[in-house]
Amino acid sequence: MSKDDEILSDSEPLGKVGPPSYPPTPVKTPPRSPEALESGDLSAFPSTKIDLDKVFCMAAKEFNLDRILLKAVATVESSLNPMAYRFEPKYWDRYLADNADFNHMEPERAAASYGLMQIMYPTAVMFGFTGEPEELYEPVYNVMLGARIIRLHINKITESTNVTFWPIDIALARYNGGNRRNPGPDGKLRNIAYLKKVKQAYWDLLGEGEHDCDD
Repeated sequence: MSKDDEILSDSEPLGKVGPPSYPPTPVKTPPRSPEALESGDLSAFPSTKIDLDKVFCMAAKEFNLDRILLKAVATVESSLNPMAYRFEPKYWDRYLADNADFNHMEPERAAASYGLMQIMYPTAVMFGFTGEPEELYEPVYNVMLGARIIRLHINKITESTNVTFWPIDIALARYNGGNRRNPGPDGKLRNIAYLKKVKQAYWDLLGEGEHDCDD
């Protein structure tokens, strides 16, 4: 068994995660600015000047998650860069090229991950996003949507009978790599290396003096 295949079920759960006190609600799409979207200039988005820790706190409280956990995910996904972008050509070829909902778009826009939480545009659409792909750069919307996706994964997992992993571990693996083989028939998580990176980022943030949100 390789290092990346090690089972983490004996470790402590990552982050402070509990059931939501109310049903999570969708976040309104931020005001659109065609000029800003075309140029990539985020100055038109008011929330870009907000302290990112406040953004993580807002999302953590909305979806009953750990702020440091959300920040750890964003650290691994984007190095905390709101303008992070990654084109996934294989994703386009496999899933979108023949999909009538997306194949009218430029591949570089449709099959791409955006922003702090590196949210794939098709994934955002699946979770109710109705804006342009570039609007996913907006920090507040991006983090809130990422937190909502993680929370929905957790809720679904806790309703199942799988107890091999902590629900948050499975949720993070699925956030990054989808549901397929997370866990697989062998009981292992397909992309456990990603989970380890998030855990390391989490403990590094704690070591740097990060703390949870003030009430």
